[in-house]
Amino acid sequence: MIDFPYKYTHHGQEEKVANKNVRHYLDSNPTELHYLRGHYKPEKPGYSPHYSGPYEWEMNHSGIDYHYADILNMVNTCYFDLIVLAHPRAIPIWFLEQLFKDLGNVHEKAPIVMCDFEDYHELRFDIFQKFSINLAFKAAYVQNEPNVYGLPLCSPFINNPKYIIDDTHKTIDVVARWGLTHPLRQEVLNEIQQIQGIAGVAVANDGVVHTMLPHKEYLKEIASSKIGVSMGGHGNLNRNPNRHWEIPSYRTMMICEDPKINYSHPFEDKKHCALFDPKVRGDAKQKIEYYINHEDERQAIAEAGHEHLKKYHTTVARAKYFLEICTKYYPQLKGK
Repeated sequence: MIDFPYKYTHHGQEEKVANKNVRHYLDSNPTELHYLRGHYKPEKPGYSPHYSGPYEWEMNHSGIDYHYADILNMVNTCYFDLIVLAHPRAIPIWFLEQLFKDLGNVHEKAPIVMCDFEDYHELRFDIFQKFSINLAFKAAYVQNEPNVYGLPLCSPFINNPKYIIDDTHKTIDVVARWGLTHPLRQEVLNEIQQIQGIAGVAVANDGVVHTMLPHKEYLKEIASSKIGVSMGGHGNLNRNPNRHWEIPSYRTMMICEDPKINYSHPFEDKKHCALFDPKVRGDAKQKIEYYINHEDERQAIAEAGHEHLKKYHTTVARAKYFLEICTKYYPQLKGK
């Protein structure tokens, strides 16, 4: 899988690498290829050493670090069953370019597929054409193109002992903790704050949560809530934010906007969740008020959403789907 640790695709690192000879950079920085490895077994969960973010689900996939020459040899001897360009940013692309320069047609060594987990909707046809990639996966996928499949985020919490949190005591009526990265988020938050009589958080006692917390505490809030609200941000409503997978992980009913992205087995309105339109004033407030006052319906939808997520939207389910599609296109992968 061709990807680079978070810090090497952000904060000017790409520009620094661009000023060097790419091959020299790859040869002289084996630790920066930390995620470039063959078959490995991840060690215990923990914070990624390359990322200081708050997310508890960041995994420290400690494996074997390879020099570029080692990876080059493994690709050349067909060690890999599949090559995944796992990021459309500059450094992984430079790496794949270098493989083509050194080996010629890399497709003869292993099939190449691409995964694009950026929030934008545009498909990177330039990359498809550059490397003759015939199969791609996209997180915020709104089109219906041949050979491109939706592969959004998912839940890493199910059956993970580290994230078993008591979700039987729902003392919070509604949780809407998010960054105000889109104007409509503020409008929806204002609507929720106008709801009368909802049970508040013990510490804040304001009925609604909307400030930053350490991620584990944030998950505990979701697990303690009857309803969780999910909507996109960062200027892009049509995407699946983390909340879309976090909320149903803990049997909390999800009230969310319709992300309008294409992916397998979406959550269905009034069955696994309740959809609202953030552009319709009062819609979120109306849905929350209804389900707060209809406990049986809320609990049934929350449980159905949880079971749906367990079946289709865990990390294991997502990996199986990915391999299923890859095997459909490349039958030689079957049984590997």
